[in-house]
Amino acid sequence: MPEHRTICPDELLRDTLHAAGFYDRFLWSTGDTTPGIVVTEPGIYTLKAWSEACQWTEELFFEAVSEPEVSLGPDTSFCPDGGSLTLKVPGSFDQYLWNTGDTLPSIITDSFGQYWVQATYACGTLYDTINISPPPKLSVMLPADTILSLGEALRIVPQLTGDVEEWMWYPTDFLDCTGCIKPYASPTHDITYQLEVRDKYGCIRHDSIHITILNAQRLYIPNAFSPNGDGVNDIFSIFGGPEVEEITQLLVFDRWGNLIYRAGPHLPATAHGWDGTRNGIPMPVGVYVWMAHVRYLDGTEARLSGEVLLAR
Repeated sequence: MPEHRTICPDELLRDTLHAAGFYDRFLWSTGDTTPGIVVTEPGIYTLKAWSEACQWTEELFFEAVSEPEVSLGPDTSFCPDGGSLTLKVPGSFDQYLWNTGDTLPSIITDSFGQYWVQATYACGTLYDTINISPPPKLSVMLPADTILSLGEALRIVPQLTGDVEEWMWYPTDFLDCTGCIKPYASPTHDITYQLEVRDKYGCIRHDSIHITILNAQRLYIPNAFSPNGDGVNDIFSIFGGPEVEEITQLLVFDRWGNLIYRAGPHLPATAHGWDGTRNGIPMPVGVYVWMAHVRYLDGTEARLSGEVLLAR
């Protein structure tokens, strides 16, 4: 291995190399044939020297060292809930000294405060500091437990503080958007939702809301209608609240038990119903018997019957 000399940053290289001993002829790797040369550029320099008795060869390496960087990065934080942070000096140095007394290239800390490191190499000592502060407070609060009627929707709007980066709802049933922070919930049965949030430092917080569902089974079935074309009560139909999923079946009979009208399944609306005719022929004024099968959003069903007066 050649002899090694380090040229530090901002150091001007001007060195004289001279052959030791008594020799007759000289040959440098630069092409010079004098006993000595002046070196101004980094590199490997080789000298061969001869005398009558022997030959001698020597190499010398002048290495220019660029100044390394000692950077612990920008001021930062970590989650105090059992978290920690690793501080590391990039690159390779001969010696390290932290304000904690550690002498390794990296340390692990679980305490907030200011940290500094001294890193020593062949040309001197470099220094850097970093401040580690508590993160912004992370919190999440959901609305109070509430009651909804079956078929209604609730937009769940959480109150958040801190640097929230990720969130997750548990469960995601009946949510219109599982990846949204403010989803609409339309549950068909009692349910508890939990929201978990995480900040960029790894802290986690969560809160929950319980929603109780009431099935009011709201239905309005008229006891009379007048299909006379005046646009008012022209159709006998079943009306329901938002908890009604469908009118599975609606049957109408005359007083002798003959089936006059059959419909379903369909949504509860005035567009679906009996117009007072049979096969396009108007039925006479009178009382008719109806039977209905209704299904609700929560899966429950109801079978109903009654009478309706057809008037003109």
